[in-house]
Amino acid sequence: MEIDRDAGDQPYAWLTTTGRRSGRPRTVELWFVVTGRTVYFLAGGGEEAQWVRNADIDPAVEVRLGQRRYG
Repeated sequence: MEIDRDAGDQPYAWLTTTGRRSGRPRTVELWFVVTGRTVYFLAGGGEEAQWVRNADIDPAVEVRLGQRRYG
């Protein structure tokens, strides 16, 4: 899926993962950078951040940049 050109102009993005224990959607607001078709997120807790651990188990995530959803 093509990322909108102005997607990187947003102050933050929302990432929704699936909880690795609950199976429920978990959404977190994150700082990010868009480079081409890739979105990079800042994980303040590194590999121990809950959203990172969730995405490791189930990499099917949804990203919202402004009003547009990708996933």
